[in-house]
Amino acid sequence: MLAAADVEGPAAFGLRAWAAGGDDPAARAQLRSAAAAWPLEGVHQRPDPPVFDRLPELAGLPARVLIGDLDLPPTVDCAERTAERLGCELLRVPGADHLLPLRAPARLVAAVLAAAGR
Repeated sequence: MLAAADVEGPAAFGLRAWAAGGDDPAARAQLRSAAAAWPLEGVHQRPDPPVFDRLPELAGLPARVLIGDLDLPPTVDCAERTAERLGCELLRVPGADHLLPLRAPARLVAAVLAAAGR
């Protein structure tokens, strides 16, 4: 893991890339925590199995795809394609970036409960 002093640069990059909704203490803490683990990600990663083309097999299962309208265009594109393949609703969260649990926790919980039929 990165030493505390080494986390600031990657966390600042993460804020620029993923936190278009703004730099606040919660977002900074989230990205500092993530940045500390980034160097270790490769140790545990294996090549992804080809699952994207198999997403239609999950059609009919309770699902929602949420995306912040401030998220990066490639991430939005991926969310759109995922929802299409799953045949599920795509929910765009106004004013939210990639940090949906921090930016729109109530909307996220409501979407999960709706998908679960509650």
